[in-house]
Amino acid sequence: MLSDKRSRFNGFDCCTLDEIRADYAIPFGLLKADIEGMGDAFVRGARKTIEQDRPMLSLAVYHNEEEFVGIYRMLKAWDLDYKFEFKALNPFTAYGEVTLLAYPAEWAES
Repeated sequence: MLSDKRSRFNGFDCCTLDEIRADYAIPFGLLKADIEGMGDAFVRGARKTIEQDRPMLSLAVYHNEEEFVGIYRMLKAWDLDYKFEFKALNPFTAYGEVTLLAYPAEWAES
């Protein structure tokens, strides 16, 4: 059962990924999210999961400046020894979808 710490957003019950992981003991190897400007909130709510499981992250960061710059800075500040790459899904234009890929440094060495 999900914890009682759930909140409501636009009429829906919400919880963090860390709460789901704690309730169900699910380890994660990949976190992929494109949640229309709420990526920074998602990452904050997944901090313990990211620290413990060290999954690869594929995060859409093109919706607003907080996502584009904030998520990268947040992850860097956590000092998790991750590598980062920004990928434009349309290489022919300066506008459009941009994904932040982040993965544990030890993955790059293998």
